[in-house]
Amino acid sequence: MLGDKINERNADNLEWVTKAYNGTHALQHKLVDNNGINNEQSKLTEYQVQEIRKIRQEENLSYRNIAKIFKVSHVTIINVCKHRTYK
Repeated sequence: MLGDKINERNADNLEWVTKAYNGTHALQHKLVDNNGINNEQSKLTEYQVQEIRKIRQEENLSYRNIAKIFKVSHVTIINVCKHRTYK
């Protein structure tokens, strides 16, 4: 069975695939977590995400103003506040 971590050393469990396919397969089958701060290209830390949500909730600053503070796009701030990213 592919993705079976218990039998990963068994040759019957292996297949030859491209690096791209392997990465896609791992994400689809939740073998890796590449969301939010776990993404190597993440722009924000966990602390910053908490601060962004707190500022938006308590001070009701606009997404654009928060984005300027943290030097990211307003779309990033919207996604953080709506829990679409950095869940």
